Amino acid sequence: MRDKRFVAEHRGGLLKKEQHKQLISWAICCAEHVLPLFGKDMNERLRNVLYQLYI
Repeated sequence: MRDKRFVAEHRGGLLKKEQHKQLISWAICCAEHVLPLFGKDMNERLRNVLYQLYI
């Protein structure tokens, strides 16, 4: 499902700082939805990065 906040108004424009934060939050939310699919086979580096996002 598309998040309407990230539909481009025009191509080639830069994101503002707040838009970057929203995009990061959205990406974290997406990652949380697929984590159960990895189970114990998840790469340790990926696990560490995701852990740092929660701190």
